[in-house]
Amino acid sequence: MDNYIQNNIVKAKIELSGLSCSSCVRSIEQNLEKLPGVLKIYVNLLMSNATLEFDQTQITIDRITQTIRDAGYTVEHVNIGNNNNDRSSFTSIRQQGSLISESLSNFEDISKEILKKSSDDTMVEEYNNINSKCALLPPPLTSTNSTRAMATARLEITGMTCASCVSSVQTAIEGLDGVGITQVNLLTNEATVKYNPDIIGTRNLVEAVTEVGFEAKLILSTTKNKNPGNTIRERAEKEQRRLKERFILSLWFAIPTFIISMIFMTALPTSNEVRMAFMKQIIPGLEVGTLILFLLATPVQFYLGGPFYVKAWKSLYYARIANMDTLVTIGTTIAYVGSIVNVVVPVAYKDDRPRQQFFETSVLLFTFILLGRWMEAKAKGKTFETITKLMELLPDKAILVKFDQNGEFDDSFTEHEIDSDLIQSKLFDPYY
Repeated sequence: MDNYIQNNIVKAKIELSGLSCSSCVRSIEQNLEKLPGVLKIYVNLLMSNATLEFDQTQITIDRITQTIRDAGYTVEHVNIGNNNNDRSSFTSIRQQGSLISESLSNFEDISKEILKKSSDDTMVEEYNNINSKCALLPPPLTSTNSTRAMATARLEITGMTCASCVSSVQTAIEGLDGVGITQVNLLTNEATVKYNPDIIGTRNLVEAVTEVGFEAKLILSTTKNKNPGNTIRERAEKEQRRLKERFILSLWFAIPTFIISMIFMTALPTSNEVRMAFMKQIIPGLEVGTLILFLLATPVQFYLGGPFYVKAWKSLYYARIANMDTLVTIGTTIAYVGSIVNVVVPVAYKDDRPRQQFFETSVLLFTFILLGRWMEAKAKGKTFETITKLMELLPDKAILVKFDQNGEFDDSFTEHEIDSDLIQSKLFDPYY
């Protein structure tokens, strides 16, 4: 039973965006730790990813990613793999067979005992006993609880000239254990194969095609980056561009806000014509400058400040903690709402003595915070460049060797170089 349970433990790596501080890390970890079936969770702030282990019989990856989104963060990509890579699917099959035999044996013994009984109450009681014993029987072996999902490989095949060639290639591939659907296209000279990565690997597919007289080469997916460091760098550059665009947009509002509030309505002498123009009242209690500042501050407060509100609310609602976004939204909201109150009250009472307003506070505060986060993203980008250079040192080739059953090198096998994408598990192949 322990082995069966371990077959259901899945390890996932989730690429994230929107992490800015340790509070974001705590928020995600606390939300995921509350979920049933989540066993381990680690969030890396620098790499903006989360690594976790969970029991797929208790929770799905969709619920996990939705929980992260509910907390206010974006899920960029999810990689899932079995945590029990040291076992083949046949272990689970044998194990379930043992459990089934044991359960059937118990069922037969209990049935014989029931036939000896005559009381209806006893029949009901014994029937309940059967249910309780059969409840221990694990679910049927499926690809979702014992093996990974079917993978897809694309092969470039050279030498096909007719339908007979297509049939030969398709027959050779489909004859392998673990192969599902195979589609061979004569026009494009390609084969698309769905296979079980726990039973067979891409190198077996290439060898099967080669054995029937054709040349085959694995086509790397366009969505798969040969260098994983490029993905990290692309995400960092994307985050930099997003923050830069929002900062520049905030400047379009911050600069006129600063000039009007700090220079025209404050620094200039009261007798200055420009100041007098902005201090002129449209209606009692409402000045021209105040109306302009309100129009400048409103889009900043709700458009540029929208993501801050969303993250602050989700952090409080789901994680029950306050973060930096909470502090920002509280400060800017008080300044914005307080300014509106100070404008509405004199207008309502037709008081020609306008009160102090703080629209510039929320605008400038959002601008400075966006500037800080953009600079932080640039600093992270430099770190990612270093990491990317290290990842570029990963070899793209490997030496293929063969071991015998005793773990010794097989001298009869000729070592040769293969692409690193053709490296596969030793569980189902003596070649490493």
